[in-house]
Amino acid sequence: MKKEMKYFLLILITILFISCGRKVTPEEAEEKIAQHMYERYGEEFEVGYAMIDGYTKGDRDVTWYEARVTPIRYIGTPKYTDSYYRAVGTVMVKKKMFREEFGITRDTYSNVMLKESANEFYGKKLKELFGENYLSVLEVTGSYSDKSKNFEGSVKLTKEKGDRLYISGGIYIFGRVENDEDREWYRKQIYEFIQFMKETGTFEYVRLSFYIIDERMLVEGAEKCFENIKYKSKTRRGITEEIDKILNPMTKKYEILTKEEKERKLESFNKKNIDKEIRGILLLAPIGSIKYIENNYFTNEEILKIFGRKKLYDNLEDVQFKYEEFAIKEVKN
Repeated sequence: MKKEMKYFLLILITILFISCGRKVTPEEAEEKIAQHMYERYGEEFEVGYAMIDGYTKGDRDVTWYEARVTPIRYIGTPKYTDSYYRAVGTVMVKKKMFREEFGITRDTYSNVMLKESANEFYGKKLKELFGENYLSVLEVTGSYSDKSKNFEGSVKLTKEKGDRLYISGGIYIFGRVENDEDREWYRKQIYEFIQFMKETGTFEYVRLSFYIIDERMLVEGAEKCFENIKYKSKTRRGITEEIDKILNPMTKKYEILTKEEKERKLESFNKKNIDKEIRGILLLAPIGSIKYIENNYFTNEEILKIFGRKKLYDNLEDVQFKYEEFAIKEVKN
């Protein structure tokens, strides 16, 4: 009996020795993050290599593993390499007396979902106002609703928590501006979109730029027409005429583009670097809500330069185009 007890104690000590000081591994962290992502979003994610990070707070070490997380459905699409969709998963490491174990698991993919839900929500109105040739690239700060999984629910949740919903970014419309009538049509459509934001209670903290771009930029390779090009004119009419000449070789190609080809081109733009890829800007309308301007402490000089003045956007004339800004932007890029 004593001999058996000896063996039992020896085995127990061996088990305790093995378990004591055991540290969690990067592979285990990746599995934990993958499990969390599937449980939260109901789809499989590719989880990159988990890197350990941390800091010391007083006499306590705070440690976690962090890894890039990407939906499997993104693989093979432009979204896979576009950092606009970049997200990470983190899992805390709890240090016990003789071992480590995992704690809370979090992720930032909810920020991507919030942006995507906003692009989808506003996309319906943009399509109604401008047609199908548009690209919405919004940055949104708020709380994503896991319950509703849509933008309306996220807006409601953000306000219930007493937080501010910030919306910024750009809306890129591909069309033509051949005369003053076309320009005024775009002014009216932008104005109508702002009214839609007001109606949905989402025009409190807003900073948007509407870009009207020559539709021929949807032709594959059209951007090459602008290589080593510098505009000679600094006026809207002059630049419009120059753009028309530059893109003239793309006219016939655009006329035979299919709906699917246009969609593929729109999807191919890298949203994170969209400003570096876009050429052929015909009109630019910067929009800023009063709360956004006041909360970001714009100087009077900055307000005048960017927005003209503080506006309620209750009148069509409040939507103003900034010709000289996009002229300089195109030359620099």
